[in-house]
Amino acid sequence: MISEPELVDDGDPSPRPSAFRPDVPGPRGPAGPGESAPEPLFPDDEEKPPRERPPLRAWLWGLGGAAAASALWAGGLYAYEVYGNHDPDTGTYRTSRNLCLDAELKSLRAAYGKVQTPQSDVYEDRALERAVCSVSFLRSGSAPAGNPEASAFVRYTLHKKTDPGPEFTANAASENMYGGEDSTVTRLDGLGERAYVVISYGVPTFHVLDGQAVLTVVFDPGDAGNGEASRAAGAAETRSHVIEDMRALMKKLKS
Repeated sequence: MISEPELVDDGDPSPRPSAFRPDVPGPRGPAGPGESAPEPLFPDDEEKPPRERPPLRAWLWGLGGAAAASALWAGGLYAYEVYGNHDPDTGTYRTSRNLCLDAELKSLRAAYGKVQTPQSDVYEDRALERAVCSVSFLRSGSAPAGNPEASAFVRYTLHKKTDPGPEFTANAASENMYGGEDSTVTRLDGLGERAYVVISYGVPTFHVLDGQAVLTVVFDPGDAGNGEASRAAGAAETRSHVIEDMRALMKKLKS
């Protein structure tokens, strides 16, 4: 007769490892012959080492850098809106409604006679204002037949959007591109910020830059019958008269 096997206590109270719960404590000795160590049923449940958090100081530096960059960008935008996005200061120069009234040309009139046939015009735009005046001078004595009297052309341009300075010298020099044998470009001192006189075919053209204002006077001394040589001599004689009248005009346009 076969009897039921008896339960034998081996004296080890520790629970045995389970294939379903390998984390249950128990003897985890090497597997026996032909056996492998039990693998966890749910590998994702294995405990992973915690990710290292960046040092607090480095994190604050990064945040501070981003904030500083944002502040610099905002400050630059503000500076552009306040200082870089406005019209230039035209100073005390005003608009001329009739340049023939503003340009009295007293010195030229004293040398060349009474002004006659004045003609003026005005052009106004958001970018600039331009006024022009042309006059001729009636000598006390009659001119030879076919020889013109002296004449002057005055132009005043007030730039309201851009700086005329960078192009001023080039514009003055370009007046001489079709000049005659006597053509010259000469710098004038003591008149505005910068000034030139260009002589071409005996006719002098005076250019003056003063802030946002550019003034031009073209003076033709006429012809007394001696041709271009006489005109060149007349142009040289009238330089002081034109400079004096130009200063007076600039002063009046600022009043």
